[in-house]
Amino acid sequence: DDERWELIEGEFFRMESPTKMHQGVLGSLCVQLDACIEQHAGQCFLYMAPSDVELGELNNTVVQPDLYIHCDPGKESNRPHQGAPDFVIEIVSPSNRAHDLWRKQDLYRRCGVKEYWIVDPEKKRVVVYDFASDELPFTYTFEDVVPVRISEGNCSVDFRKVYNRVKHLYEN
Repeated sequence: DDERWELIEGEFFRMESPTKMHQGVLGSLCVQLDACIEQHAGQCFLYMAPSDVELGELNNTVVQPDLYIHCDPGKESNRPHQGAPDFVIEIVSPSNRAHDLWRKQDLYRRCGVKEYWIVDPEKKRVVVYDFASDELPFTYTFEDVVPVRISEGNCSVDFRKVYNRVKHLYEN
């Protein structure tokens, strides 16, 4: 009821409640990406957790990415999203580190996500996987402006703004 779970290839994984740091980072990312989508992308849609995404052909995988974007108006409905979003961000929490770094990264790659960001507030680092071009991951810091590759250069996220939104939490 009040718990959040993900189902990955038939196995359940309990999700801890997000921290204030996690929520502050998520809010800042949503504001920046939503403004960019409105201005440049046209047919793309942004959602944040909790929002179910059904992946895979066996109907045994339902995840709740922290943030995702899909650019297929044909998939837009009031039901859980079916199929791979174009863009996914997961914000690492101490309780889910391996889950996001390895399990979900592999899942998203195999299921057809084009771009996957792992945002690590603890290390002030962003790792970007561009699965569409099959390149090695790019690593950025919270002092960088990170391009959104699926937008063909039209969108980016200024992580200095993200950091400014949550920097008071680093002091506690």
